[in-house]
Amino acid sequence: MFLLLPLAASAQTAVEIVNKSLAARGGAEKIKAIQSERVTGRVTFGPGLEGSLVAELKRPHKLRVEITVVDQKIIRVYDGKSAGWVVNPFAEKKDAQPMSRKI
Repeated sequence: MFLLLPLAASAQTAVEIVNKSLAARGGAEKIKAIQSERVTGRVTFGPGLEGSLVAELKRPHKLRVEITVVDQKIIRVYDGKSAGWVVNPFAEKKDAQPMSRKI
């Protein structure tokens, strides 16, 4: 039991962890100054079905996501205000459709 006391005494709070993470990235003001971001990666939909992902975000709330699967592109775009659309070649309608408000 006494062996666990040093571990408990050195445990970090969630606030301390967040503050250390912010400091390691240059502080909250530096993060707030970022205006756009691009994230890339791979997505898996099941055994043998995977593709690439590119998500681009821009302040305030603008978004473009492109997923390429089996040489087909699924594209979702949101203008940051009210309008969004999606192109999904795997859906019944293949042309651009208004983005659903459902989450």
